[in-house]
Amino acid sequence: MHLRFLGFSLSELLISISIVGLLASIGIGFYSNYITQAHQSVVLNNLKLISLSMTEHYSEFGYYFCTATDSESSNVDINMHLFNGSQILEQEKPTYSYYVHLLSSDNTKIPCLPDNDVRNFFLEAIPTNSEAQRRCLYKNGASNCAN
Repeated sequence: MHLRFLGFSLSELLISISIVGLLASIGIGFYSNYITQAHQSVVLNNLKLISLSMTEHYSEFGYYFCTATDSESSNVDINMHLFNGSQILEQEKPTYSYYVHLLSSDNTKIPCLPDNDVRNFFLEAIPTNSEAQRRCLYKNGASNCAN
């Protein structure tokens, strides 16, 4: 009577571990791309929402709201002025900081002063950490994200 051991040989284990590692590396790449696209989708939706609120603010008050470029609290300012204090944008440890810039009649960026000749605006979302890698813009109804 010949006894055979139950179990796997070393080569079978090494092959199965390498296959699992290969599948994991492919899956992690797809997952990180999926997460990046999800972040961009949220950012682009927020930019469109801010744009609609800017148009509403202009029709109600007769001027465009804007944020200072170096403002640490730009998300809080936008929530307070455009969304009546609702926390639409992330405020604590935000992934992106949102900024509203004013444009003159010749489409040049101008400072946030109430007496400027403001004809339009553009929105900017700047990443605050390394996870969010792309800067997003919204201008004249078109939005895009770029590295």
